[in-house]
Amino acid sequence: MAEPLFQSPDPHPRPPSGYRMPAGSCDTHAHVVGPNSKYPLSGGRQGVVPPEALLHEYKHMLSSLGIARCVLVTPTVYGTDNSSTLDAIASAPDHMRGIALVDASTSDAEFKRLHAGGMRGVRFNTRGSMATSAGTAPAVSLDAALGFGDTLKRMGWHAQFLLLADQYPDADHVFKDYPVDVVIDHLGYLDPARGIDSPGFKCLLRWVETGCCWVKLSAPYRHSKQNPPYADIAPYAKKLIAAAPERMVWASDWPHSAVFTPDTVGKKRLPNCGELADLLADWAPDEKVRHKILVENPAKLYGFA
Repeated sequence: MAEPLFQSPDPHPRPPSGYRMPAGSCDTHAHVVGPNSKYPLSGGRQGVVPPEALLHEYKHMLSSLGIARCVLVTPTVYGTDNSSTLDAIASAPDHMRGIALVDASTSDAEFKRLHAGGMRGVRFNTRGSMATSAGTAPAVSLDAALGFGDTLKRMGWHAQFLLLADQYPDADHVFKDYPVDVVIDHLGYLDPARGIDSPGFKCLLRWVETGCCWVKLSAPYRHSKQNPPYADIAPYAKKLIAAAPERMVWASDWPHSAVFTPDTVGKKRLPNCGELADLLADWAPDEKVRHKILVENPAKLYGFA
């Protein structure tokens, strides 16, 4: 088995420095990996194995930042085996929800089991392939993901997409009749070099204004050309929040997988989760808007009491 090459998250997370997380705040996107002895990996990106990112370490981060709720997304290294995420949710079912990975063979009975375990959506990766022990699994096509619409509606779930918004300048029209809400990961992976007038970003703004699309204000380091505070991403975040504050949620993207590798040393610095939370003080300076993003919106989207 290949050795882990990714950097582990900062073991000393700090609370945001510009404000206090309000009661009921939610981290809407994180992954728990391991222990490998209990949850065998089905593969890693380009054959590289990520380090363990254990549940107690993640809970320590949440506690340090003052976050009460979270949404765990099944890591792609487990394929469609959602066991690790389900077990993590079971440790605090009132405070955790999950996003599952499925495929065309997933049965109705399995969907019901996932729902009972706290899953509230399915994530579709349309932007790259994943190397597994069984070979290279291609990214899910948009057409294939669209085919799950009726099942998701029946479950009362939403569809979460990892995609490059710049490649879908007409996504709002493509999803016009989609029967469930759509959640876009990581600010749509927009390329800051294209500018805020790019067709992809204009489409994303139109889409959130329909009330059928949500955006995760997360992982700016994945597409920023800079280090914190990622000033090249701020204009996108601010415009999205201004357009539809009721459709924005925040996430840590802990443990920041597949980004901070040895070849990024000197280029990208691993952020502290407190730094990522600090961004909201700039992106959403109004306390009531931050409360929507951190508390009200995720409570509605993920069904927290």
